Amino acid sequence: MQKILTESIDFSKAPDFKPEDLEVEVMSAAVDCDSLVLNIALRLNFIVSAETAETIRTRIRRTVPDIRDVDLTLTYKDVKGSELPPPEKKTRKPAAANGSGAGGGAGGWNGGGKGGRKRRGYRPVKGNIILGSAISMENVALDEIDSESGTVAFEGELFKKEARTISEDRKLASLYVTNKKTSICVKAFVHNQKWDDFEEHLPDGSQ
Repeated sequence: MQKILTESIDFSKAPDFKPEDLEVEVMSAAVDCDSLVLNIALRLNFIVSAETAETIRTRIRRTVPDIRDVDLTLTYKDVKGSELPPPEKKTRKPAAANGSGAGGGAGGWNGGGKGGRKRRGYRPVKGNIILGSAISMENVALDEIDSESGTVAFEGELFKKEARTISEDRKLASLYVTNKKTSICVKAFVHNQKWDDFEEHLPDGSQ
């Protein structure tokens, strides 16, 4: 399994992460006798994109004989570094996205950057809306989101968050969300006060 994972990642795009840093634990693995689908659960210490997860599934399917498909479930522990891309594929840029707020309510995250929304002043948390506005669109599956998706809504579990200071009063926040099968990193330029809101209202495990 370690070899499959190593071959599924382009380490040239992740210079701070080396193959020997990978840690993988097979939590369970079983083949459904009727469907011939291999159900495998892995615990990783690194984040994989939807493209990387698909590459891993494909390599497992080619390696294990007499199976029709692979149902891959990923969980994370002691995560190191950022999202690791698959080989020979364009690294996905974070899409502007709306996500679920703490407590199951609606909360938005804007990807920011050129072409994004206008820079605004700090807005305090209002009810269960931590950032952005109430969500009115239907959810999109995480594995269907890519750099061309634009603004989307999705559901998942927050398993890590981090921030990098970019000016005296602003940070670049990174929120890592998973649905146990794939993951996505949502980035937002926020005021320091808003990052404090994230720390208070978005603990790891929020859905």
